[in-house]
Amino acid sequence: MLEYIRNNVAGIFGFAIIAILAFVFTVSFGPQDQGWGKTSDNSTIITVDGNKINSATLNYATSINTDRDIKADSPEYAALRQQVAEGLVERSLLISLAKKMNITASKDEAMESIIKGEYYITRPIEALNSQIGFQMMYGGVDSSIIANILIGEGHKANLGRFVDKDGKFDSNAFNKTIRYRLNFKEDAFIEEQRIELIAK
Repeated sequence: MLEYIRNNVAGIFGFAIIAILAFVFTVSFGPQDQGWGKTSDNSTIITVDGNKINSATLNYATSINTDRDIKADSPEYAALRQQVAEGLVERSLLISLAKKMNITASKDEAMESIIKGEYYITRPIEALNSQIGFQMMYGGVDSSIIANILIGEGHKANLGRFVDKDGKFDSNAFNKTIRYRLNFKEDAFIEEQRIELIAK
């Protein structure tokens, strides 16, 4: 969806749309008052434009957003989950827009992306803006490529490639990573990646 905006709406106007989306996506969440960990995996914790986000999806998205161990009772973990929840809200809004524009993706497309080792997770645009601002200040990032960073690199998740010694897709390694690192089901992961392709 963001890629569609970038490719079909030119220049400053396209970037303005992304900035407006970032503003619209700034929301507050009721469940944080009670603590994220007090709901079951199937319970709905956020509803956005009719789209329901459950605890299992939040847990999965939190896991895929970090490649290091963070203690569940730490302030860093609470901040991460809040940021991840904001990303899922933004994704829900993008999916609603995509439906209106008949933008879709299939399970086969999601599996093809997984086999290539390309995974995505929607991160809050506000967080990406902070990251880009830091890179522009210290890393020499040119302002002309901000949209590419926001839409492309900023939404990639680092899980590695699941290949055997012959370079073929290793379903066993894939299944173990999804089950034990992300604590998620394979079919659910594929569906999450299908949704990400639409939002992307």
